[in-house]
Amino acid sequence: MTPAAEAVRAPYRGGATATPGRSGVGATARAGQTGGMGLDPTRRHVRRTSDYVFVAAALIVAVALVAWAFLG
Repeated sequence: MTPAAEAVRAPYRGGATATPGRSGVGATARAGQTGGMGLDPTRRHVRRTSDYVFVAAALIVAVALVAWAFLG
């Protein structure tokens, strides 16, 4: 492996049992792979009105773009 490729792969070698605090990479075994990012996959999802607004806005934009593409 080239030194450049080794440098790119080095932060990802620790896995779930890496020692925390080494250049900010790695997490404890309890936190798993997502612990360092603050993602909690067991957190209860709460739907907000803004969720529906964002989805509706995305659908309106998508429909507008498709209409623009077909109708010119």
